[in-house]
Parts: sequence; C-alpha cells; structure tokens
Amino acid sequence: MLRSKVEACGICLVLMLGWALSMLMPLGFCVYGQTCQQKVLNDWYFQPMTEMAGEKLYPDVIIIENDLLQVLSVPNRGRLLFDIIHKITGNSQLANNRTPLPLRFRGMYTFEFGGVYSTFPWHKRDNQPLPLETGEPADNNMCVTHMWVVDPETSIQMRASLELSPTNPEITLSIDLHNPLDRDQVIDIGLVIAARPGGKASNETEVLIPTSTVRIGDNEGGWMGEKGAETPWPMPWSRWGNFNYPGAFYFDVSKASTPEIVVYNPISKESLHIKWDLEAPWTTCEIFSWGPNYSKVMGAYDGFRIELKAEGLKIPVNNVQRLKVTFRVGYQ
Repeated sequence: MLRSKVEACGICLVLMLGWALSMLMPLGFCVYGQTCQQKVLNDWYFQPMTEMAGEKLYPDVIIIENDLLQVLSVPNRGRLLFDIIHKITGNSQLANNRTPLPLRFRGMYTFEFGGVYSTFPWHKRDNQPLPLETGEPADNNMCVTHMWVVDPETSIQMRASLELSPTNPEITLSIDLHNPLDRDQVIDIGLVIAARPGGKASNETEVLIPTSTVRIGDNEGGWMGEKGAETPWPMPWSRWGNFNYPGAFYFDVSKASTPEIVVYNPISKESLHIKWDLEAPWTTCEIFSWGPNYSKVMGAYDGFRIELKAEGLKIPVNNVQRLKVTFRVGYQ
C-alpha cells in the first residue's frame, strides 16, 4: 500500500512538472537555462546604398534578445549591429537610420546608416561596407548570430559572430580574419560605432576614456587646436554639448589604463560601455562628433562616432587574426 502511494505521488510530480514546463516554454523560458530568443524581420524598407548585386530593399533584420536587451543586425547593409535597445527604458543605444541622406565625410560622400560596422572589407566606389552573408543559428543557439564575407581584393574571409549574454545586458562581437593565401597580408581595419545612449544625445552626454592625454584630429577651423597636438585629458569637449563645430581626437590604445571607453547620458542614466580584448591588436581609438549643430550637416547624426582601429594588421600565411569587442549597457 505504501509503495503504491509513493508511486502515485511520483506520477503526480511528473505530471505537474510537465504542465509547468508546457506553460513556461511559450513565454520564452528554456529548459536548459538559455533565455535568448531570435527572429528575422523582412518587412522594413532600407534605402539602397550601392549598385552591388544582392542588395535588398527589404533586407533581413536579425533580432536576438534576452530580458534586458534587443539587438538588431542588418547583414545586407554591412551592419554587424544596427541597434541595441535597452528594454528597461525602450531607448536605442546606437544612432541609426534606414533612409539616410547623402553625407559628405572627410571629402567623400556616403550613406550613414549608423550602428556598428567594419571598414574591411570595403566597397571603395560606394564608400560602404560590403554586404554580409548569414545563416541559421549553429546548434540552435538563439544567443548567437553568424555573419561572413570575402574581400575580393585580398581573398581574406571575415567571419563575425555576435553573441548576446543570456542574462546580462552584454553583447560580444568577435571578428576572425582568415588569410587563405601563401603569403602574409597586411591590412587596415576599423570598427565604427555610432554611440548614442539614451536614444538622443543631450548636452551633458559625455565620453569617458582611460587616458591622461589625447591627440587632436581634424577639426573645423582649428577650434580644438592644432591637428596632431597632444593635449591633457579630460577637456571641455568630453561633453557633446561643448562640440562647437565638427571635430575629432584620438588616443593610443596600448597606453590606455583600462581597455574600455564609456559614453554616458546622464539624462536617461544610460551608458554604453565599449571594451576591447587586451590580446587583440587594436592600435588607435578615434572619437568624432558633429556636435549639437549636426542637423545643419546633411546626413549627420547626434552622439559620437567612435572608431577602434587596428592599423597595419598582419595576417600570416593561412592563418587567422581575431578582433574582439564587448558592448554593455549600463543603467544608473
């Protein structure tokens, strides 16, 4: 009798567990603790950017998300990341535009869709990143998106993986550059980030960098100082509202006290943390902005244009160089 009661209780527990799982699964919970979800949209119109074959007016928009972030990629426009949406506030953390106007930037015209993209491989005539290929999630891992492209000039294959933490507001971007040729190759590559936490830049939006000095880059009319000159940091133009005119500054990544740059918006209390791998061969980090008068420049955007560069990157014979960056959204 006792044994039959124990067996009956065991059956009840199994049935109750099965019922609980059947209720949780539609809500996005996973048996093995993975809480990411992934979906693809193909009904968003994007302005054409090039004359390249395969460009789509309604490209796939890949979305991976957890309870804190929604992360968008548009491989067909070369955007490794198109946006990072903070679910707590509903704010975008990256400047982006599906129908940008032509932008004259450093003597050349481009269409600036924003987001995060690589400057290699690059379509020189159209001044845009090459479109990326993508596939189904490997091993049904809904937290990861894979993208790839081959540079027609060097035959170097760029493979990028975007991995969202299942539980934290953090995304890791890994870029592998494979050289299939029988000789070493040297390239310049940059990762451009249109950083704008809080959905809209405020005058108090500030860039925080781990260095005591920076060098002045191109700046309109010399308002920041002489190009190439070293100046103490921080400067008044660490705040976006103090960018009187377009301008840039940069620092040596190897001399940074910590491998991280932060853009903080005190109005929304959100921050975008950009952290690079110490093992990766990054060389320079450049920060540019059009400032509060950005609306007077056709195609420009508010916030900071950050470019993390690996200049003179050597990729040995039949070998791979890896670049890695982590993005984290802070809120306080």
